[in-house]
Amino acid sequence: MTVAPLRRRGRATRALALVGIVGLPATAPANDRHVVAASLQDDACGENVLLEKVVALVNEERARKDAERVKKGLSRLPRLRIDRALMRAAAGHNDLMIEKDELTHQVRGERTLGERIRASGYEWSAVAENVAAGQRTPAEVVTAWMRSERHRDNILSAEYADVGVAHGMTGGGEHYWTMVFAARLRS
Repeated sequence: MTVAPLRRRGRATRALALVGIVGLPATAPANDRHVVAASLQDDACGENVLLEKVVALVNEERARKDAERVKKGLSRLPRLRIDRALMRAAAGHNDLMIEKDELTHQVRGERTLGERIRASGYEWSAVAENVAAGQRTPAEVVTAWMRSERHRDNILSAEYADVGVAHGMTGGGEHYWTMVFAARLRS
């Protein structure tokens, strides 16, 4: 799977990219974003709380979708569980994006998403990834992902059960986010 890097242009750019089984990138310009009211106080609470908030917001979106699925007689949409191996994989990739100040699913010389997940110790049957840059809070990044059809599809997919998420900033204060979705390989 090859995904061309999405280079950021200027500090005001809010960008999104995603990859799933087929690896389709998408971008959202700054003037097309919807920001849910949230403050930078999230950062002051500590990185773990920040990451847990992203997962909680994603699970809230999944709960809303689950209610629709139940009404239609479809199978339940489970809450995503935080997985340590996926957290390591997300953090490793996020660190590389920050180091290069480049929003991409595969930094030059880096393993593919599937290889990164396996290297973290997670044997997967399905995997996808959302990445973003510029959003400052969990609410902003989840809102941006939910406004993008393909990002939303990853978030609301019944195929995934586990998740890992990472956040960090460049020396210049630019925020980067990575969220990895996966399902374990059943033996």
